[in-house]
Amino acid sequence: MKAKLACLVAVLVLSASALRADSDKTSWSVTTSVQNKYLNLAGVDLSDGRPTITTAIQGTQGDRFFGFWGSTGMSAAGPHASASANEYHLFAGLNHEFGPVRYTASAAYFAFANLRRSDDDIYVLDQRISWFEAPFVQPYVMIRAFNQVTHSSPGPGWFGWVGLQHTEKIRNQGFNLDLSAGYSDGPMNRPSGPVFCRITCSTSIKLDDEFKLTPAILFQVPIGSQRHEPRAFTRSNQTVASLALTWTPR
Repeated sequence: MKAKLACLVAVLVLSASALRADSDKTSWSVTTSVQNKYLNLAGVDLSDGRPTITTAIQGTQGDRFFGFWGSTGMSAAGPHASASANEYHLFAGLNHEFGPVRYTASAAYFAFANLRRSDDDIYVLDQRISWFEAPFVQPYVMIRAFNQVTHSSPGPGWFGWVGLQHTEKIRNQGFNLDLSAGYSDGPMNRPSGPVFCRITCSTSIKLDDEFKLTPAILFQVPIGSQRHEPRAFTRSNQTVASLALTWTPR
């Protein structure tokens, strides 16, 4: 437990130090989301088909950010997990634009299941490149590499995604469409190769100057050998409906 708490505190301290202490220049947001199930970026249903609630708190200053993400109602995959296991992320990163390209990098500590143990926790490094000024659709590439905290933790390994985003404005309301495909290098004794195709539709509804609602629906289809592999990330079609409330204090 002491080792896990030390890691969590270290990540939080480094995250906070990434931003200057000038609170006037730091913007904050709190987002709470309810969904009928939770699919992680690898396509795995970590909630066993149960509804979940997630909460994210993020501070942003210029091109730097840090924060916390947590969920309830999940069923983690570690040896000490339970059907009501929680998951916690502490993260820090940066966004930077190079002409028409936006580069995002972040580091995180993922704590799964029982906080008294580190058996299934992982370190995560995310990198994403998006061409946000491309006409009509904006392509992006993302890579997630992760490593073990202990020998019992999942990994090490990596995932990759390629995708296209499009925003359509109808009566001054933006509707977002995201189409992506995932690829795995085969961590956790799971098959390597293509994993899924996803399509996500969402929109943001402004309630006032500080609050907005974001309804979304995601549809995921396994590809490659996923439907037939005994240790596949996902074997069946999945549909996730979610509703998020974001508060951005002024």
